[in-house]
Amino acid sequence: MVARAKNGRFAKKSEVKRRETVSKVQKKKTEESEPVVEAGRRIMDLTILANDMWCRICNYPLHFKFLEKEVRRGLASIFHFRCPKCLEVTQVCSSKLGRTAENGYPVYSVNCKAALSK
Repeated sequence: MVARAKNGRFAKKSEVKRRETVSKVQKKKTEESEPVVEAGRRIMDLTILANDMWCRICNYPLHFKFLEKEVRRGLASIFHFRCPKCLEVTQVCSSKLGRTAENGYPVYSVNCKAALSK
């Protein structure tokens, strides 16, 4: 495997070793800790999820076993995935982002649709 830096150039051996160490620590941490995601069901837009489940730095496919954190915003969720290849954290939303409210919070389409339905 050829390791590359964020700018696309080859990474130094020390950087590759650091990434491997961080990866091992993260694996050990996730194995010992409680599950990241709370039990329950989620409403997800599969088209948006499928398009965003790729690392934005190295274009590596992401998987839910790489999930580090979940932030819930009503019915919508923001998932934080750590790429196993470049170790960058990528945020993936479960619903389409409609607009930003006056107070600065994002408004997700699933929350708007739920509020408008009877």
